[in-house]
Amino acid sequence: EGNWYVGGFCRLAGADRVFRLDRIRSAELLNTVFDAPTDPVAPVAFSPDPTTPRVAIDLAPNARWVVDQYPNDRIEDLGDGRVRVVLPVTARAWLERLLVRLGSDALVVELPPDLGHDPRRAAARRILARYQATDAGHPAGPPTSQRPA
Repeated sequence: EGNWYVGGFCRLAGADRVFRLDRIRSAELLNTVFDAPTDPVAPVAFSPDPTTPRVAIDLAPNARWVVDQYPNDRIEDLGDGRVRVVLPVTARAWLERLLVRLGSDALVVELPPDLGHDPRRAAARRILARYQATDAGHPAGPPTSQRPA
Protein backbone atom coordinates (compact mmCIF):
# COMPACT_ATOMS: atom_id res chain seq x y z
CA GLU A 1 0.00 0.00 0.00
CA GLY A 2 2.84 2.37 -0.77
CA ASN A 3 4.75 1.80 2.50
CA TRP A 4 8.33 0.57 2.66
CA TYR A 5 9.38 -2.07 5.19
CA VAL A 6 12.66 -3.53 6.36
CA GLY A 7 13.20 -6.81 8.16
CA GLY A 8 15.72 -7.05 10.95
CA PHE A 9 16.56 -8.35 14.36
CA CYS A 10 14.87 -6.44 17.16
CA ARG A 11 16.98 -6.37 20.33
CA LEU A 12 13.95 -5.36 22.41
CA ALA A 13 11.85 -8.32 21.22
CA GLY A 14 14.84 -10.66 20.92
CA ALA A 15 13.60 -11.87 17.53
CA ASP A 16 13.26 -10.92 13.86
CA ARG A 17 10.70 -8.19 13.23
CA VAL A 18 9.42 -6.08 10.35
CA PHE A 19 9.71 -2.30 10.65
CA ARG A 20 7.90 0.32 8.58
CA LEU A 21 10.58 2.74 7.38
CA ASP A 22 8.60 5.94 7.91
CA ARG A 23 8.14 5.00 11.56
CA ILE A 24 11.83 4.54 12.35
CA ARG A 25 12.91 7.58 14.38
CA SER A 26 16.66 6.89 14.44
CA ALA A 27 19.26 4.29 13.62
CA GLU A 28 22.71 3.71 15.04
CA LEU A 29 25.58 1.84 13.40
CA LEU A 30 26.98 -0.73 15.85
CA ASN A 31 30.24 -2.67 15.84
CA THR A 32 28.30 -5.89 16.24
CA VAL A 33 29.08 -8.85 14.02
CA PHE A 34 26.51 -11.50 13.19
CA ASP A 35 26.07 -14.40 10.81
CA ALA A 36 23.66 -13.65 7.99
CA PRO A 37 20.66 -15.99 7.95
CA THR A 38 20.96 -18.85 5.47
CA ASP A 39 17.24 -18.80 4.67
CA PRO A 40 16.01 -15.20 4.98
CA VAL A 41 12.26 -14.79 5.02
CA ALA A 42 10.66 -11.98 3.04
CA PRO A 43 9.18 -9.45 5.45
CA VAL A 44 5.42 -9.57 5.93
CA ALA A 45 3.88 -6.38 7.28
CA PHE A 46 1.20 -8.07 9.37
CA SER A 47 -0.44 -11.45 9.27
CA PRO A 48 -2.86 -12.12 12.15
CA ASP A 49 -3.64 -15.67 13.13
CA PRO A 50 -7.15 -16.98 13.87
CA THR A 51 -6.66 -16.57 17.64
CA THR A 52 -5.94 -12.83 17.35
CA PRO A 53 -8.82 -10.89 18.97
CA ARG A 54 -11.08 -8.95 16.62
CA VAL A 55 -13.02 -5.74 17.15
CA ALA A 56 -15.98 -4.51 15.09
CA ILE A 57 -16.20 -0.75 14.63
CA ASP A 58 -18.79 1.37 12.83
CA LEU A 59 -17.02 4.16 10.96
CA ALA A 60 -18.45 7.49 9.84
CA PRO A 61 -17.61 8.62 6.28
CA ASN A 62 -14.68 10.75 7.60
CA ALA A 63 -13.09 7.62 9.09
CA ARG A 64 -13.37 5.31 6.06
CA TRP A 65 -9.60 5.69 5.60
CA VAL A 66 -9.21 3.02 8.30
CA VAL A 67 -10.30 0.27 5.89
CA ASP A 68 -7.46 1.20 3.51
CA GLN A 69 -4.85 1.84 6.18
CA TYR A 70 -5.18 -1.28 8.37
CA PRO A 71 -5.59 -4.99 7.68
CA ASN A 72 -9.18 -6.07 8.22
CA ASP A 73 -11.27 -9.21 8.00
CA ARG A 74 -14.54 -7.77 6.78
CA ILE A 75 -16.16 -4.54 5.63
CA GLU A 76 -19.93 -4.10 5.66
CA ASP A 77 -21.68 -1.15 4.02
CA LEU A 78 -24.11 0.45 6.49
CA GLY A 79 -25.42 3.10 4.09
CA ASP A 80 -24.97 6.89 4.13
CA GLY A 81 -21.21 6.40 3.67
CA ARG A 82 -20.86 4.49 6.96
CA VAL A 83 -19.14 1.10 7.17
CA ARG A 84 -18.62 -1.58 9.77
CA VAL A 85 -15.08 -2.96 9.77
CA VAL A 86 -13.71 -5.95 11.67
CA LEU A 87 -10.07 -5.43 12.66
CA PRO A 88 -7.57 -7.83 14.22
CA VAL A 89 -6.07 -6.34 17.39
CA THR A 90 -2.71 -7.56 18.67
CA ALA A 91 -2.22 -4.82 21.25
CA ARG A 92 -4.70 -2.92 23.39
CA ALA A 93 -2.52 0.21 23.16
CA TRP A 94 -2.85 0.21 19.36
CA LEU A 95 -6.64 -0.01 19.60
CA GLU A 96 -6.74 2.76 22.21
CA ARG A 97 -4.67 5.10 20.03
CA LEU A 98 -6.85 4.36 17.00
CA LEU A 99 -10.09 4.99 18.88
CA VAL A 100 -8.82 8.23 20.45
CA ARG A 101 -7.69 9.37 17.00
CA LEU A 102 -11.08 8.56 15.45
CA GLY A 103 -13.09 10.21 18.23
CA SER A 104 -16.82 10.36 17.53
CA ASP A 105 -16.30 9.04 13.98
CA ALA A 106 -16.04 5.50 15.40
CA LEU A 107 -18.42 3.38 17.44
CA VAL A 108 -17.20 0.07 18.87
CA VAL A 109 -19.95 -2.52 18.36
CA GLU A 110 -18.08 -5.73 19.28
CA LEU A 111 -15.15 -5.93 21.66
CA PRO A 112 -13.58 -9.05 23.17
CA PRO A 113 -13.59 -8.94 27.00
CA ASP A 114 -9.78 -9.20 27.18
CA LEU A 115 -9.51 -5.78 25.46
CA GLY A 116 -11.38 -4.08 28.30
CA HIS A 117 -14.76 -2.41 28.61
CA ASP A 118 -14.10 0.95 26.92
CA PRO A 119 -10.53 1.30 25.58
CA ARG A 120 -11.06 4.81 24.19
CA ARG A 121 -12.28 6.16 27.52
CA ALA A 122 -9.46 4.43 29.43
CA ALA A 123 -6.84 5.94 27.08
CA ALA A 124 -8.45 9.39 27.23
CA ARG A 125 -8.42 9.30 31.05
CA ARG A 126 -4.71 8.41 31.09
CA ILE A 127 -3.90 11.18 28.60
CA LEU A 128 -5.91 13.73 30.59
CA ALA A 129 -4.24 12.64 33.84
CA ARG A 130 -0.81 13.22 32.26
CA TYR A 131 -1.76 16.73 31.19
CA GLN A 132 -3.22 17.50 34.60
CA ALA A 133 -0.07 16.25 36.32
CA THR A 134 2.09 18.38 34.02
CA ASP A 135 -0.10 21.46 34.43
CA ALA A 136 -0.13 21.15 38.23
CA GLY A 137 3.56 21.97 38.39
CA HIS A 138 3.48 24.90 35.93
CA PRO A 139 1.54 28.15 35.84
CA ALA A 140 -1.03 28.62 33.09
CA GLY A 141 0.14 30.49 30.01
CA PRO A 142 3.65 31.55 28.98
CA PRO A 143 6.26 32.60 31.53
CA THR A 144 5.86 36.16 32.86
CA SER A 145 8.89 37.33 30.86
CA GLN A 146 7.14 36.33 27.62
CA ARG A 147 3.70 37.76 28.38
CA PRO A 148 2.73 40.93 26.50
CA ALA A 149 2.81 44.13 28.55
